[in-house]
Amino acid sequence: MKELGFALSPRPFNEIMRFNASKPADVLEVLAELKKSGVSPDNDSYRICISSFGLKYDLDGMERMLREMETQPHIVMDWCTYAVVAEFYDRGFLIDKANDALEKVRVMLQKKRRKPPNYLLETDYENVIKSLGKLGEFDEAMNFVKEWEILGNFRQLDVSNIPCTIIEEYIKNGKLQEAFYKIRAWSRTEKRGWGTFGIGGLSRLLCKEYIKVGNMFQAFNCFRETRHGFQVHPVVPMLFFKYLEEECGSFFPLRCTGSIKHVTGTIFSEANRVHHEYLTQASNMDYKNSIKSKVESGKLNEAMKMVTEWEASGNYDLNILKMIIEGYCKKSFFMEAEAMVEAWTREKRPRVSEIWFVLASQYQLYGKLVRGFECMKRCFALTPELKGIYGMMFWTFMNGIQYSRGMDARGQQQHQQQLL
Repeated sequence: MKELGFALSPRPFNEIMRFNASKPADVLEVLAELKKSGVSPDNDSYRICISSFGLKYDLDGMERMLREMETQPHIVMDWCTYAVVAEFYDRGFLIDKANDALEKVRVMLQKKRRKPPNYLLETDYENVIKSLGKLGEFDEAMNFVKEWEILGNFRQLDVSNIPCTIIEEYIKNGKLQEAFYKIRAWSRTEKRGWGTFGIGGLSRLLCKEYIKVGNMFQAFNCFRETRHGFQVHPVVPMLFFKYLEEECGSFFPLRCTGSIKHVTGTIFSEANRVHHEYLTQASNMDYKNSIKSKVESGKLNEAMKMVTEWEASGNYDLNILKMIIEGYCKKSFFMEAEAMVEAWTREKRPRVSEIWFVLASQYQLYGKLVRGFECMKRCFALTPELKGIYGMMFWTFMNGIQYSRGMDARGQQQHQQQLL
């Protein structure tokens, strides 16, 4: 090193030690060579040695290096080193020593001038962030996260513990909302290397915490922020709809209006029909009008008798069956309506999936969201081109809820505030 002109600075020695950080014996050899060359180790030199021993859970070796560092007259101890030491103590279940080290970090952080380290090992970033999180220094922790990202480490999100570390610290300190906004920012950052696994794992972690504290609105938001939500949170939609049924009765009344109006003024069930051009035309308009009149007047048994007679003559109209289902639901005969749709499904009637859609819409219209979502599942399962497209299924059902009640995302937040 001396012959190459590198002996005047500890930096090249530090780089070699960093490269061999997983081998404490090799690190000590480089440190000895550094001293032999007449170069004094700096803070980074000792921190690399400390991390090398800590990674191997050799806390005695780590303490020896720390004591040596503290006794060097040219060394001014920095908070970052104590943060690394505190985390290794914590891993070794030496809680008292970890707290002592954290207290030193706290005192140093209170000083106006904070000298940042020249560079950190990947594991050091994690340790420092955890220590700062325990101290409640979230802004400082996020500065290290940003530094870690700038160095290009964001490409390793799927294998790195850094993002999970910061989210876990937010959660431990009850800062769930801050964690949510950070995950949202990460999920919207166009960095290919982040992948869906990392973001999905963070969303799942936070979603579970929101469920624990009973905040289903935010648990649902975590679900919504994930591209592959159903793979990450398969039960959240049902929990969310169940919560709305049980806790938000005034906002989602059992009866609210006679039809589901789309923003354009058309009936929602009609606006979402599939293959309009293929609908079978009625062969007898008088018969259809008579059936409609019976349904509107609540004479459902007579209406069904007329439908049976009409179909026996070779007639079939999907709209009439939809009208019958709507009539039964308006009378709160949901079980009877669903039994009829089940029977029509077994008979393999044409486009029966559309009738399941109508039943799902009627269920949610009258506040029975869980059952409505189950019917929406049947609709998509019976439609080959839609089978397995869970995201579209979920948002189709959510659109029905929004349109029928004039609700948007802000409406959800306002109602949540009213409940608190």
